[in-house]
Amino acid sequence: MKKFILFLSLLFLVGCGAKVIKIGAVLPQSGQWALYGNAVREGIELAAEYIKENKILNEQIQIMWYDTNSKPTTAVEMMEKAIDDGCVAIIGGITTSEAIKMIDLAQKKKIILMSPTASAAELSAKSTYFFRIFPSDKYEVTRAATFMVEILGTKNLSILYQDNEFSDFISRNLEMEAKNLGVENSYRIKIMSDGFNIPEAVSQAISVRPNTIYIATYSDIFPRILMEIKSKNYAGKIVTTSAFNSPGLFSLVQSYAEELYFFKPPFEPNDKNNAVCQNFVKKYKDIYGKDPDIFPAYGFDSLLVLVEGIKLGGTFTDELYKGLRSISGIQGATGMISFTVQGEVLRYPRIYFIKGGQPIDFMEYQEAQRKEIIKKIEKEREELKNLQNK
Repeated sequence: MKKFILFLSLLFLVGCGAKVIKIGAVLPQSGQWALYGNAVREGIELAAEYIKENKILNEQIQIMWYDTNSKPTTAVEMMEKAIDDGCVAIIGGITTSEAIKMIDLAQKKKIILMSPTASAAELSAKSTYFFRIFPSDKYEVTRAATFMVEILGTKNLSILYQDNEFSDFISRNLEMEAKNLGVENSYRIKIMSDGFNIPEAVSQAISVRPNTIYIATYSDIFPRILMEIKSKNYAGKIVTTSAFNSPGLFSLVQSYAEELYFFKPPFEPNDKNNAVCQNFVKKYKDIYGKDPDIFPAYGFDSLLVLVEGIKLGGTFTDELYKGLRSISGIQGATGMISFTVQGEVLRYPRIYFIKGGQPIDFMEYQEAQRKEIIKKIEKEREELKNLQNK
């Protein structure tokens, strides 16, 4: 009898130890947006390893992978499958186009959807089950419009936008914000999703003599647009979105991107005060032999935050929702993370520009220039003082 009880006890312990929490990663791992999806996957894989090594959760985490083939309808189908497979939460909605469709299913099925990188401001109001760790476009739009008007002195603005949800949302909001700040003339010009009409669209954008051209597209057609603008000897300013941080894009346009302004969400790979970030960067370099960009970093944090929510709440949707909402600040690879009541993070992108073929933080550059001018003035004053004393 004692042996039987001991056997049952051991069986119970084995059963407890074998508990697995499934999380679905519904990503574009093939097709048009595979570059984004596979970069995010790299970060999720590193986060899973980090969580296991640091014993952040007692239970075992299993990541279930699903390929959307870069199609929003397939993203919904794969999310359905992930739910049927027993996943307690979903990481997905890499692009705005996929996120829009997936959010509807999250609301219907009452399951948490965590987006690493979807940014359209309109997404937040669509479901209480939707969270994201990437800054909303509304913060980028506000900063972009203010920068173009107050720093670049933009009065006439041409906006080139791609035929997709992300580009449409951000370009409309940018135009509205710019007009509110004093832009006198603005023109939104649509480019077909495959970029077929780029030459005509660029010619139209330049023909109205803008101070600034704002490009709101994904990375697939961006190089062709920028090259076309440069070929027209356009002398004004060129500004683009945080999509410029797409993996590999900078190396493609580096030779003709001088003086291009763009926005970068928070991620400081050299932040020595962020141990999580340093761990992530080191592991990433060890495996892939290169520096990580923002996409694996935000992929890493998407899983880290979900697991923290599970730890604080539980695996049932209501528990996980409360757990995520109770996060007052968790240190991730991209910095401190906490959520607003709309499931957003309060983060503002920084302004960068290409100078001497390299991306430079614009505000830091301005501050360095200011200090250099002060230093020069002080030197001239000292020299003048010495002359007067002779």
